[in-house]
Amino acid sequence: MHARQPRHLLVPNANSPELLARLLEMVGRGIRSSRALAEALDIEPRTVDYYTQAGEWLGLLDVDDEAHLTPLGLEYVY
Repeated sequence: MHARQPRHLLVPNANSPELLARLLEMVGRGIRSSRALAEALDIEPRTVDYYTQAGEWLGLLDVDDEAHLTPLGLEYVY
């Protein structure tokens, strides 16, 4: 069995820059959990995972249990 690559090294499945921008804005407003982001954006939790992964891949988010803006993410949002 192959070991899974770290999440930030995988190519993300996100395909909407507009949705990524909205997700980043929500994180900037303090909505950080996957469930809360899914409800706020009216999307499936799986889709939140795709977009938080894209944010990590671009260096805009750090994600552990919740999503947090990186310095670059803060610069983008504000």
